[in-house]
Amino acid sequence: MDNRRMDEMNVLKLTLHDRLVGYLAGFQNGRNVLSFAEEFTNDTNRPTFSLITHPAFSRAKALMEEPWARNQRLHPVLSNLLPEGALRELIAKGLKVHVDNEFHILSYLGGDLPGALIAEPMEPEQVPASVLSTHGKARAIEFKTASMANKFSLAGVQMKFSMKENYAVTTEWRSPCVLFLRWYYCLSSLRLRATPTGSWHGRPPPHRNAGWATSWLGW
Repeated sequence: MDNRRMDEMNVLKLTLHDRLVGYLAGFQNGRNVLSFAEEFTNDTNRPTFSLITHPAFSRAKALMEEPWARNQRLHPVLSNLLPEGALRELIAKGLKVHVDNEFHILSYLGGDLPGALIAEPMEPEQVPASVLSTHGKARAIEFKTASMANKFSLAGVQMKFSMKENYAVTTEWRSPCVLFLRWYYCLSSLRLRATPTGSWHGRPPPHRNAGWATSWLGW
């Protein structure tokens, strides 16, 4: 591969509860590197990105001061946010990437991941010079625009999708408000037949038919 192409990278900005976590660089040769922002590393009240980055963990700062580098698949902290199995294959096929190309799958699903983490694609001119200098002669390039309309981002091996349901209610002050209840629908699996049963989380299912399960995520 051309060395100049190997030095080209896309960059994702990672934020958690509107707090900058760091930058994830994805190179054309499949290598990806997560660099934590200094402000996040030094913040003793930082939100929990992972248990190994929690301020109470004695080695957290030392771990974050070193880049987290991987090839193809992301670091487990990020990889575990992505779908697996048939759902991953469906997304990868739509994006025309290999199922192990987790950087580009994350860049596509980064606005709708499980939890509060946001992975936002950056324009080349938005990438800080400090990030570029970390990777030597690397230069940032634009992301290729994905044409897929639907995004199914819930993690795990089971086919599932999320949706929201609106309920109009009246409070004790008689002022109407709308509650947005978020559910996820778990489809039956030919290989893992008991997966819908394991999705109730101790709550009685509001619907259970046509081979799917639903579970309440809250509002």
